[in-house]
Amino acid sequence: MGQFKFVLWLAYWYLQNETFQFEWDHGNFTKSSTKHGVASDEVESVFMLRMAVPIGRQISPEVDEERLCVVGPSLNGKFIQWFSLYETDGCAPLVQGQQIKRRN
Repeated sequence: MGQFKFVLWLAYWYLQNETFQFEWDHGNFTKSSTKHGVASDEVESVFMLRMAVPIGRQISPEVDEERLCVVGPSLNGKFIQWFSLYETDGCAPLVQGQQIKRRN
């Protein structure tokens, strides 16, 4: 399980944007659906509902790039975590979206 450090600018970015535009990496556009059972539009709905919580930057396990995480409910009622490598001009390139499942 990853560990994250809160990043204030990520919270500001989420709260200040009224609408979001998404650029899906071609490989991850279908990966979220095939590997994690979550369609791209469902991942995007996490932002449209305005109930997401910015978690922060991944600090463990260590990765070569900056990974940001946001979690929240989708329109279909799934609790989804969303990862992005970077944010530019209010556009959030989506790297991966997956349903959060409770561990026993």
